[in-house]
Amino acid sequence: MVDDGWLWLFTTIEHWNAECLGHHVCKHGNRFAAYEPVAQAITRVFGSSTADAARGVELRHDHGSQYLTDWFQGQSCFHGFTPSFAFVGEPETNSVVERFSEFDGRAT
Repeated sequence: MVDDGWLWLFTTIEHWNAECLGHHVCKHGNRFAAYEPVAQAITRVFGSSTADAARGVELRHDHGSQYLTDWFQGQSCFHGFTPSFAFVGEPETNSVVERFSEFDGRAT
């Protein structure tokens, strides 16, 4: 409902085929909410969320404050990800997730 205000949508998308591997909708877009779809993707793809489960996989994200926190970076390092930061001021480097989440904004 429009009266409820804004909400956040975080998604983890496979870059090569645009498959959604995890998503999380919430009222507060903090570092924990941002990592939730990543955790879902780890379990879905690797069957486990143990240390180094995603070793060698690059995790592309923008420079949003949720992604730059020590906690988010520490979790992704724990799971074995190599960080891949999108280029500042060039949204096309983040275009896979942007195309996935596009909508016209009209409430249904």
